Amino acid sequence: MAAPVNHARSEGVSYKVIPGNWNKAVMSTPLAEYIDKDLNKETNTRKGMLIDGVFFQPGAVRYNYNNQDWNQNKISVEMDLGKERKVIAIKLFTLRANNLYDVKKVLFEGSEDGVEFDKIAELKEESIKLNKNIFEAEADAKGKNYRIVKITAWTSSWIDLTEVEVWGE
Repeated sequence: MAAPVNHARSEGVSYKVIPGNWNKAVMSTPLAEYIDKDLNKETNTRKGMLIDGVFFQPGAVRYNYNNQDWNQNKISVEMDLGKERKVIAIKLFTLRANNLYDVKKVLFEGSEDGVEFDKIAELKEESIKLNKNIFEAEADAKGKNYRIVKITAWTSSWIDLTEVEVWGE
């Protein structure tokens, strides 16, 4: 068996962020500097901050869902691995800057074609680890082949994504 590799850092990998129904009020300065710091607004592409290996990077992808319906307090990262790859584990890391930042639930999904998705795992709050102000959610993908990996996280107020890893062979 070959040593595991983080497919998220492989050449040709891209991702998009789907923020749900977030609170538009946070676009005021200076918070605007932290909202989608990872987004190149000229090209509407991502700079790669969620896959660069830096875990304590505030505001790579940060959203405020205060006063929104709980079911809409979600953010998704959809990663295109460029081709089908064997996936062993998927990890999401988020920053807990203060007690307003939390992760209530995480859904991990995989797809061969980007149309039909398999549910890999769904973690509730009690299964999500907190270590030195970083929440870590991990799913066992059981070595299945996927081209698209989608991670959706729910929060009660604020969420600050810092890193995504997709481990495989």
